[in-house]
Parts: sequence; C-alpha cells; structure tokens
Amino acid sequence: MKFKWGIKKEKGQIIVLLAISLVVILIVAALAVDGGMIYTERRFAQNAADAASLAGGGAVLHSGFDDPGTDFSCPASSTYNPNTGKFGRSGNIIAVAYLAARTSALSNHVNELPYLGYIRNGKVVENYGIDADEIYEKHGVVVECTSDEIPNYIDTNVKITSSISTAFAHLIYPTDLVTTNEAITRVRSSENIGYGNAIISLSETCKNITDGGTYFAGSAVINIIGGGTFSNSCLVANGTSSLSVTVGEDYELNLVYENADLHPEDILEYNADQDVLVIDYLDEPDCSEYGEPTSIKVVNNQEKFISSGNYSRIDIQGGEVTFQPGGLFCMTGDLTITGGRTVGDGVTFFMQQDVSNPNNPKNSNITITGNAIVLLSAQYLAESETFGILFFMDSENEGIIKLIGTNESYFAGLIYAPTGFIDVGGTSSTTTYSEDQCATIEYLLENACQATTFSTQLIGWSVRIKGDGDMNILFDDTGLPRTDTNMYLKN
Repeated sequence: MKFKWGIKKEKGQIIVLLAISLVVILIVAALAVDGGMIYTERRFAQNAADAASLAGGGAVLHSGFDDPGTDFSCPASSTYNPNTGKFGRSGNIIAVAYLAARTSALSNHVNELPYLGYIRNGKVVENYGIDADEIYEKHGVVVECTSDEIPNYIDTNVKITSSISTAFAHLIYPTDLVTTNEAITRVRSSENIGYGNAIISLSETCKNITDGGTYFAGSAVINIIGGGTFSNSCLVANGTSSLSVTVGEDYELNLVYENADLHPEDILEYNADQDVLVIDYLDEPDCSEYGEPTSIKVVNNQEKFISSGNYSRIDIQGGEVTFQPGGLFCMTGDLTITGGRTVGDGVTFFMQQDVSNPNNPKNSNITITGNAIVLLSAQYLAESETFGILFFMDSENEGIIKLIGTNESYFAGLIYAPTGFIDVGGTSSTTTYSEDQCATIEYLLENACQATTFSTQLIGWSVRIKGDGDMNILFDDTGLPRTDTNMYLKN
C-alpha cells in the first residue's frame, strides 16, 4: 500500500510581507525626512523671530526712553505712512523697535516682515490690512507701548510664518505645510522697587496682627500721600471712631484676598483679589571692610559721634548723638533710641541676624520711642550701594523695626524688612520743623507740618501703622531704590 503525504505550498508569501514592510519603511522614511524638514524650518523660523524681537527690544533699551529725568509717555502714533511704507520720524520709539526687528529678520533671510500695527495703553491705534481683533494673528511685527501703568513697558511682538515643501507629505496633503513662530521681547522701565506703593506687606498668610498683612490702629487721621498700599494677604483697621485712613488721588489700598476687618466701618475703601506682589530681594551691603563688632551706650549729658562700622549694639538713652554722614552701620544686635537727640544724614543701618552661636541665632531689632528726638535720612548718593535705604534687615532676620515719632522726629528713606515686622506710629499732632523743612514737605500735603511725618516707604513681612495723633506717610520715589531698566524674552 502506498501513502501520499499532503504538502502545503507556501511559495510567494514572502512577497506580500516584503511589500508591507516596504510600505512601512517608506512611511517611516517619509516621516523622518519630512519631520526633519519641518523641525528644521520651525527651528529656523523661531530663531529668526527671537532674534528680530530681541533686536527690536534692544533698540528700545538703548534709545534713552528711560533716562533719568525723562517723563516718558507712549507716542500718539508711530508716524508710519502705509502709502510709502516709511515712517515720518525714524526716531519715534515705535519706529525704532520695528526697524531694528526688520533689519534683524533680513539678516536671517526673512525678506518680508511687515509692520502690522501699534497698540497704545491697551488700545489698537494702528493696524494695516487686518482686523483689530486679529492684529496678533498675522506674519509681521506689532509694537505695544504702555505708559499708564507701573512700570512702563514696550513689547516688540514678532510672528514669522513660513511654508514648507515636503518630500512625501504632499502625496496626501496637496499644499505646503505652514508653520508660525512668535517671539515677544519686553523692555520694562526703571521703577521704584515697590511699584509705587508706600506700604507693602509681603506675607501671604494672615493669622493675626503680628503675623502677616497690614494693620491700621489708633485714633488719628493717617494720611498716605504720593503712593498706594499693597498687602499680599489681609488688611485690618481697628481703632476708635475718630480713626480714618486716607490715600491720595490716583492711588489705592490693595489686598490679595478679600479679607478685610474694618472697625469703625467705612474707615477706608480697598480693592481685593489682586495678584501677589513679588519684589526681588535687594543686594545686601558689604560689611567686610570693618573690624570686630563693638558696643556703644550713650546716656544723658553725653555727646557722641558714631562712625561707620560693625556694632553688636547701639543703645542711646539720652545726650546728643550724630551718626557719620553717609555712613553704613552694620548691626548684629539691637539699635535702641529712647531719649536725647539723634541725627543721621544719609545713613543706612543694616540689621543682621547674630549667628555667632549657630545653634541659637538671634534676630536684631530697632526700637525708637516717642521720648527721643530722632532725625534720620537715608543715603542720597545715587552711586551708593545703599542708596535710599534707611533700615535694611537681612533675609534671615525676623526682628522688629518699631518707630514712634514725636513732634520733632523725622524719618526719610526705605524701611526694608522682607522677613521682619514694621511697627510705626506717632504720638503728637504738632511738629516744630523749620520753615525750610515745612516748605519742602507741604508742597505734597497742606498743613503737613502739623503732624508726625514719615517720608518713607515701608516694605515688611507685616506692617502696623498706629496713630494717636495725626500722621502723614509721604511717598516720593525720587530718593528711593529703583529697579534697573531691563529687557527679557517673554516666550
């Protein structure tokens, strides 16, 4: 008997597998080639947009628009003439930004970078060939200028749109692929470090009146002139029926959270739900040139001249004391003034945490009571590293700055305690300034010389203002620290 074994023929199946594999390989190759082309084009376009935007911003930065003494205001127009494609005034700040951006784009082989328009203080005042709502949507340059906010700024917004002819994708997508890349460079003007606020509390929590927020108390009229206030947490007013808090025209009381406890009612008007105010920490002064810390005590009938240096404690209980004009006083202990007459012209007190015992660091404090006559003003030389700063607490110091002004006391300059507590107050509604001093102060506020006066800016973790007599807090940022004019790429 013969048996035939069945044999299954599989000839030709490899051709099917090969065909499928080739298709997959071709797709992968197409993706690699086209993807690489798209990525390269996008990278090139983004680099060109960044460079053009930065060139526009750089031209603005070096234009002198923010030079000292310059009262900058955004121009009413760019002077651009769409019929000629030119600017009537090439020195116009908007023209300066655009022309620099276009020149940069040309150097990167972007031959056409049109001027799309100008936005002034939030309003579109020029737009060419597009709807105002679409001013940011097209290939070209939009320049935005804002001078009615603090700080002023100018944005150079560049969009570069380019087409990509693909090697394979056009088989399924018949037209060129288009990529759009955007870059915005902002040039921000120099500004007071507190952005026009006379009183700032930085704490973002408010457990009680000694931990966060801004607190008004007492029985006086507290006038805040020339600047606003800002609390990163809460705002509390608690005093007698005669307590009132006033803020000058064009300025406001602001707090981040709607958590205001006001007594008596209607004591002040405020704005809630603001964004948290972030302030860059100031550069600390250099105390390394001075020797070992020393301690000073001054009592009644003594006269003392105190030079710049390192001090573990300064205790003034009476007498006549003069701090070295323009001096820097580095403290690792308390500054206490409870009597006598103390004068310091152009001085800075740098309050450091005492870390001589690392296991038990101690905060340093400032206490100036209403029994002393104190006239202190901050460093007024612009080139000084402590320009405009009267009291400066280091970043680790959680101490207290307590200032009680009398009818003859005067404080001028920044009181800066970013991790500490500021407590200021007045005990009298009568002052005895000289006629020259009153003339200087009263141009800001009528009858200013009839109240305890702080010509200061208060920036602390928590701030308390208490007046038992009328109190004026005058804010004039010409003698206070400022940020530098700066430029940065926003995206």
